[in-house]
Amino acid sequence: MMRALITGASGGIGRAVRERFGAAGYETICPSRGEMDLRSPASIRGYMAGAGADALVCCAGVLYAGPAGNMSDAHISETLQVNLAAPLMMAREALPRMRGGRMVCVGSVWGSISRPGRAAYSASKAGLDGLTRALALEFAGSGVLVNSVAPGYTDTDMVRRYNSEEELDRIRKAIPLGRLADPRDVAEAVFFLGSERNRYVTGQVLAVDGGFSVQ
Repeated sequence: MMRALITGASGGIGRAVRERFGAAGYETICPSRGEMDLRSPASIRGYMAGAGADALVCCAGVLYAGPAGNMSDAHISETLQVNLAAPLMMAREALPRMRGGRMVCVGSVWGSISRPGRAAYSASKAGLDGLTRALALEFAGSGVLVNSVAPGYTDTDMVRRYNSEEELDRIRKAIPLGRLADPRDVAEAVFFLGSERNRYVTGQVLAVDGGFSVQ
């Protein structure tokens, strides 16, 4: 049985990704924070030492929205650690053991465009795009394909936490397709890139945003 190791599987997109891989017959391995704390390099190293998978999917992420001048050192450090350093640390442990495996990072359109109040988040997601390209080149010789999916506005608890219903209405009108993404829309892209259906795509960042970022 193929195995997919998925972080952030309790969140909206992560949960949809877990369900999509599970529906395809994969064994899904979804460590809790108690099993692997992405804020702790030691915890990541300890968990990944005994973990093996055909697909590594990094869905976990944190967002602290607000002016850069108001961000604490702790918020900056946690954002960069969880969103960027943790996927790199997981890749460091997992990818050298893979032969023909897949890695997919769930980034964000805020890695290529941005808005006020997203300094640390955008920095972390832009870094994830660069990490994707670098890892794709480094592990191509082992047949490992590494890609990112960059969701736009998606109907998740995180998006609703930072946007009122009035703001969400404005956002929908700004999206060419006229709606927020369903987490399953994102999960379908992640599954393709992270499964054996993907045979030749690597080093790419795929926006799943209803056309928002190309306007």
